[in-house]
Amino acid sequence: MVSSDFHLLKVDDNNDNSTDNLKRKYEKLLKSYKKNPTQDKLSRINDIKNVLYPPPPFIREKCFNKKKIDASVMRYVRNDNILRKQLDSRIWTSYQILSNILPSENVQMIIKMCGFTLKNYVLDIPKDIYLFARIYYKNKEEKDKISTLYKKNKNMVNLINNLHSQKKFEKVN
Repeated sequence: MVSSDFHLLKVDDNNDNSTDNLKRKYEKLLKSYKKNPTQDKLSRINDIKNVLYPPPPFIREKCFNKKKIDASVMRYVRNDNILRKQLDSRIWTSYQILSNILPSENVQMIIKMCGFTLKNYVLDIPKDIYLFARIYYKNKEEKDKISTLYKKNKNMVNLINNLHSQKKFEKVN
């Protein structure tokens, strides 16, 4: 015969086994806590409350990824030569390096003679425009705020307006 050793099983006497219904157990504990408050009851009440009423999950705002933003901006850059020069980091770094050595007129002439093309284009979007383009649901106040920063640069304002009016980005192949 095989004997069962039930005495080896540990039984937790701290748990209230009066009911399996958590909501009813929670209400019972609240009533008993009001009559006789103890720290143990309070901890059990908090544990059950966390199970019954979990905190709402953090919902992240929907946004576009970097690849989609770059593809969208590149569509506008291909059509606008001035904007292409403004957002090309190769031109900017060349200008900074050469301006320390040569006069400004010579630097501009050298950059113009280099003829940077779209083949090895390095896109450098300003951070505030990138953050604006990343938001899925854009509002007019944010667009106006960024547009005032670039109000002297008509091409950047057009880019901001196009990014604002764009509903969905095309799929990137």
